Amino acid sequence: MKFVFTHHAQFRIFTERHITVADIKTTIKNPDGIRYEAGGLIKCRKKLDGGELVVLYSKGNGDTFVIVTAYFK
Repeated sequence: MKFVFTHHAQFRIFTERHITVADIKTTIKNPDGIRYEAGGLIKCRKKLDGGELVVLYSKGNGDTFVIVTAYFK
């Protein structure tokens, strides 16, 4: 799995929210739920120790995931 983070995602996820790449990977690989959004975006969620993590992403070429945002509910 390869992750590409939008500028917004890099700042919000790592600087403000302190979410790890490992938690994002776990959420995408083994979600508790998935919802398909407009514009080809995918929203998945996973219950983790810190709460329920929500990741919004789109599928890039091959094994690439473009992460738009992630946050704990």
